Amino acid sequence: AKEDPINLFIQPGYFVSPETLEALKAKWGLDKPLVMQYLTWAGNMLQGDLGDSVQQQRPVVTIVGEKWAATAQLAGIAWIFGTITGVPLGILSALKRGSLLDYSARGLALAGQSLPAFCHLLMVQLTMASTLILSLLSRSPQSYTTGKLRLSK
Repeated sequence: AKEDPINLFIQPGYFVSPETLEALKAKWGLDKPLVMQYLTWAGNMLQGDLGDSVQQQRPVVTIVGEKWAATAQLAGIAWIFGTITGVPLGILSALKRGSLLDYSARGLALAGQSLPAFCHLLMVQLTMASTLILSLLSRSPQSYTTGKLRLSK
């Protein structure tokens, strides 16, 4: 059956014997009714057992544990950045209620919460690229040979 999750792990064009399929289903608990599969999964989750990664052939808890420090660091930096930008904007917005600054700050906050991360990163990329291009265009031709920057007038 096409709906069988075991088919996700079998590459097209490869033959797998019915005995092997049944052994894999038994190993992964896919031979049990869906309700029993869910209850088994939920019980294991409550005990901290996230199972084994099919791709990496090792416990998921180990994989998550390896990435935990980088994730916590990224979350901390994002929290600090959000606080550093959000609190002053919130204060300014409250002080200048109904002004263009208020609506702009609220619009920025709404966009920050609703846009997906890749949109934020794309905007950062475009901003950095345009800044780089403008800084290169503002250099005089002599600065390329002498290595000295000259501020454009």
